Amino acid sequence: MNKCEKNVRSLNSRLKRIKRPLTALWGVFLALIMILSVTGCSLLDFVQLESTSQPPTAVSGVNLEELPALNQMQLLEEDQILAYAAAIREVRPDFNLLRPGGEADLKELQAVLLKRVVDGDTFIVEINGQNKRLRLIGIDAPESFSHHNENLRTVEGKNVSRIVSALIEPGTTVWLQFDAEKYDQYDRILAYVYLDEKTMLNELFARFGLVKVKSYPPNTHFHDYLKELEAAAKADGLGIWRSDSGFN
Repeated sequence: MNKCEKNVRSLNSRLKRIKRPLTALWGVFLALIMILSVTGCSLLDFVQLESTSQPPTAVSGVNLEELPALNQMQLLEEDQILAYAAAIREVRPDFNLLRPGGEADLKELQAVLLKRVVDGDTFIVEINGQNKRLRLIGIDAPESFSHHNENLRTVEGKNVSRIVSALIEPGTTVWLQFDAEKYDQYDRILAYVYLDEKTMLNELFARFGLVKVKSYPPNTHFHDYLKELEAAAKADGLGIWRSDSGFN
């Protein structure tokens, strides 16, 4: 056998080894096409199912369902607050696959500087060099210790406020998406607030049971979507929706 024949045989052997996994991959692709055609689903439906079918449970040794309830009886320790925030960061879903309109275009939104978390649905932000009070649209957090009426202050509201503070540090740039109205009757800015193009805080808080979802017409662009996230949080028993939370 001459050198040329050896090289040809060596090349044929390598091609056969490459062809086997390609053939298997082609078989998987054909099987997927058959499943989609029989079920009537699209490829996007299949991707969304895969991304949302896993409940937000154990990740890196942290299980949201095993963390203490956000109830009226227990002010959480600092390490418990940090554990809540870490678990939420770790297990949050890809909201771009769920949110109407998909990924946010930050260039179309207004960037502001977060100065302080007041409670689970209210921030102080710096806009055009001035500090303004901002209210997140479509959600309602339990009242924290910052409320002017002492009778409305709640322990669960304080816990939620501390979790939110652990999730977002002062000095963070956030982006605002407005609805039908930019301000409410108290001159607070009304907005959907994005940490980045993938995460809106309104949706994050609703999905992990830190707030209740409420409709505030005419600012209802994401209301149905937020209600779906709230329903998922209730089904998973997260945050204020824990059976032992005493809030629901």
